[in-house]
Formats: sequence, structure tokens, C-alpha cells
Amino acid sequence: MPGTPGARTGLASILTGDPATGWRTTINAVISWLEGNAMLTSSGLLSARPTSTSGNPGIAGRRYYATDTGVEYRDTGTSWVALGVELVTALPASPYNGQIVDYLADATNGVVWRLRYRSASASAYKWEFVGGAPLRAYIAAQETVAWNAGYTNPATVGPTVTVPVAGDYDIAHSTGVANGTGGYLFPSFSVGATAATDADRADAGPGGNFTPTRVAIRKTGIPSGTALTMRYKADIVNGSVHDRAIAAIPVRVG
Repeated sequence: MPGTPGARTGLASILTGDPATGWRTTINAVISWLEGNAMLTSSGLLSARPTSTSGNPGIAGRRYYATDTGVEYRDTGTSWVALGVELVTALPASPYNGQIVDYLADATNGVVWRLRYRSASASAYKWEFVGGAPLRAYIAAQETVAWNAGYTNPATVGPTVTVPVAGDYDIAHSTGVANGTGGYLFPSFSVGATAATDADRADAGPGGNFTPTRVAIRKTGIPSGTALTMRYKADIVNGSVHDRAIAAIPVRVG
């Protein structure tokens, strides 16, 4: 008869003289235990990770550690799922509900957005912003804005930020203003080819020095790669602007 079950697996050893049925029973128990408990692990570059797709099934339950990204993945049998928060430069093509990623929004300035996928979102953009810094741009120089020219540019255009992925964004802007006597100056911003409007402006005037600010102006459905550029309108007399800043932070993207 089989020997004493092992403390870790519960599988009994086969003793000398055990019948063939004992061998069969134990081997089948080993197979069953391995199917239910064994974990296949491997590691290497992310690009070398074994294939696991619906058309080329993997092995459900195995793990793979990507040495170049520092993220471990679990094989579902038809796909790989990150077990940690993955740093990405493009949103996953086949996300799952509750998935969290760190999206590199601006590599130059180190802006990373933490996003969570919520499939039940009523919006077409289902990656909701959890945290991170806004996109920012700033111009210090003081420059003239000509009056009676509508929303226009001083000598240095901007500042400008460009959204890296389509979605809904909250925009904030501020501008230091020096107006001539009786003059007004209105900072606003354009959204791609859509001209700046009074609806998004901040007011400064008449006359004197001001720092008009507008915050949390929500713009929905901004396409990927759209530039948000500050524009300025002077009324009655020329004005000047300085210390101009614009910031954009996502609400949800996709």
C-alpha cells in the first residue's frame, strides 16, 4: 500500500510491492496536484514573453517577469495580465475592468498619469484619471498685444500644451497683464484649429497691472495631438502680457 502522504503536497510515496493500481492512483494524483497547484515561472525581456492569445493559447496560471519593465504578468490562457502597475506609452488595446496603468504623458518633463479603466463609464473615454501632474507650459517675457486685432499672438506665440491622448480635460490659465489707461486685455486659448473665444477668457482691466486667472475650464472630446494655445485680445489701447501659463489635466481619456 502507498506510504505516508507528504506534508507539502499530500501525495503518498509508492512502496516496494505496491500493485500497479497503486502506481496509477499515485501518478494520477500527482497530475491532479500539478494541474491545481504548480506554477510555471520564467523571466526575460518583455519582448521575449511567450505568446498567449485566443488564437494561440498559453498556459493558464503561469507567470512571467519582464526584467526590463520590472512588472510580473499572469497568463489567463488567452492573454497576459499585468500583476503590478505597468508604465505605458500607449493605452492597452484590450483593457480589463479595473486595470490600472501609469501613462507616460510627457517624457521630457516627467509627467506620468495614473489611469483606471472603468468599463461601466457612460463616456466613450473609459480610462479615468486617478492622479498625476498636469501638462504645463510657461512664457516669462513681457510682450505687446495690439488692440483691435481680435484674439491674436504677441511676438512669442503661446504658451502651448499638446494633449497626448484623446479625452476630456480641465484647462487652467493665468497671465500677467499691463494695460494702457482705460484698456482691457483678455487672455483665452484656442483648441487646435478652433479659435479662442470669450467663453474661455479671463478679464483684466481697465488699466493697470493684473494677473487674470481661469481654472477648471472643461473641454470634452479633445482629439489626440491637439494643441491648446494661449491667445490674447486687447481693447481700446495696446496692452502687454507676461508670465503666461497654461495647464491641462485629464478627466478621462481613451
